[in-house]
Amino acid sequence: MILKKWAALSLIALAVLGVSCKKLTEVNPAATENTSTTVNPNANANSWIYDEMKTYYLWESQMKTKATTDNKLDPMDYFESILVKPGELDRFSWIEEDVDALTASLQGVNKVLGIRYVPIFADKAESKVAFSVSYTLKGSPADKAGIKRGDFITQVDGKTMTPDNYSTALTNETLSLTLGEMVNSEVVSTSKTVKVTKAEVQTDPIHYSTVLEYGNKKIGYLVYLQFLTSFDDAMRKVFADFKAKVVNELVLDLRYNGGG
Repeated sequence: MILKKWAALSLIALAVLGVSCKKLTEVNPAATENTSTTVNPNANANSWIYDEMKTYYLWESQMKTKATTDNKLDPMDYFESILVKPGELDRFSWIEEDVDALTASLQGVNKVLGIRYVPIFADKAESKVAFSVSYTLKGSPADKAGIKRGDFITQVDGKTMTPDNYSTALTNETLSLTLGEMVNSEVVSTSKTVKVTKAEVQTDPIHYSTVLEYGNKKIGYLVYLQFLTSFDDAMRKVFADFKAKVVNELVLDLRYNGGG
């Protein structure tokens, strides 16, 4: 997250004493030559990013020194350049340019289709990719379109997904999604296509809850998607229901919860 930082600059008035009333430009003509200097517009932002990372980063002791970093980079690229072994040791850090979007996201509000999926190879030759739907957010465009856990998406806007294009397949605002089915260990397209448009959705973190009975045990089962304090009352109701049903064991399913 990049925050604008205002710095107060102290202006020092210098009194120049001399025996002449000549203008400075007449005393030192070179002072007005080549006055245009190259200003680095990213210097302050990148310096702030480095200082904040040095304060809060888990691997701050392994960061390169500030002097060896390239502070002329775009802030997003600069942030990536100072991470410690990104994708290997540090698999968690990211930067968000829009502070309002980040704040909304931390409150569970995002502009999305509402699909959580896993990309899989659709054919034995591994030339095609399909999305295996893990779940859809309640009230999301995907949920309203009837997409559900266990469905497959094989085409987007009429195009078959491949290892080369699947990662950017869902970038458009409005999408036409072709659903698939498993046939002889391969995922093939069906004739069913749904049209969905991304919308702002408030995540309901209590995705699913129930009570399971196994032998003499009553097991409370809860799928919890995101830690949101605004849903504390709803969470209390879930546990009140568990208590009323004399639950003596609990399964808290956090497999889709990114933490935080």
